[in-house]
Amino acid sequence: MSKSVLIVTQDINFALKSSDQIAYLSDGRLTHFFTPDKLLNSPDEKVKNFIGSFKEISNVTA
Repeated sequence: MSKSVLIVTQDINFALKSSDQIAYLSDGRLTHFFTPDKLLNSPDEKVKNFIGSFKEISNVTA
């Protein structure tokens, strides 16, 4: 039996460190579903702006 856990957070560092997959919602819709590494390297402008809005992303190994 496997379990899935859904955690909603605005703490990008926590999300990147503790997740296998990250869902990105925009305007109330699920627009992207990433691994942490793909999220950090996303070519999408909305995602880049979201990630860039955090002044410091601590040392993350994805």
